[in-house]
Amino acid sequence: MSSILSDDSLASGRSSQIARDHARPPREGEPTHKGKNLMFYCKYCPDFGAQNTSTFKNHLQSKHQIITKTS
Repeated sequence: MSSILSDDSLASGRSSQIARDHARPPREGEPTHKGKNLMFYCKYCPDFGAQNTSTFKNHLQSKHQIITKTS
């Protein structure tokens, strides 16, 4: 296995950081994971959660006009 990170893995890392920048910790009673996936909860909405960064980024753009770019 190569120690050089691929463009895909770098983009994935940037996507995760973007999601974390706009996410809040789970509230009482909200799960931290859904299956193996970490949940991202929107810090601008009372009840939106996504289990992947693509869905979370689409939510940020459509509901909050926050456009995220990974490259």
